[in-house]
Amino acid sequence: MSFTAQMAQFFDEMGQGSMTGRIFGHLLICQPAKQRAKAIQQATGASAGAVHGALKTFVAAGLVNRNSEAGSKTMWYEIADDAFLTMLTARLAMIKKLVQLADLGLAEMPSGADTQRLEAMRSCYAHFEQRFPAMIAEFKAQKERHE
Repeated sequence: MSFTAQMAQFFDEMGQGSMTGRIFGHLLICQPAKQRAKAIQQATGASAGAVHGALKTFVAAGLVNRNSEAGSKTMWYEIADDAFLTMLTARLAMIKKLVQLADLGLAEMPSGADTQRLEAMRSCYAHFEQRFPAMIAEFKAQKERHE
């Protein structure tokens, strides 16, 4: 199975839709790195609407850059340099939110109630909430050393 097909499957398993994954996968391996929406559509077999929707989502999330050349209305799309750190930072925000939700659930539990499930949730996410920022910082430092 090809890389883009496997990305499609991965995105589908994550609830993001296979065509969104196929488009993202294409943007990761396409040559040249900058692509017009029409070229993405042709390469992936996606409809114009699917390409537009996926690109709009990726741009809004900071995963893809949308640019045009001076004096041209043609838009070009490419994976953002910091796309993967952006994804990880978004996951950290999600983890922090889950810790907050566990805290809220624990605060609302009646005295003497079985809190084991919420405590397990909070413990797991709090662990990663504490570790994730250091890992991101380490990666950024490593990246800067190699640039």
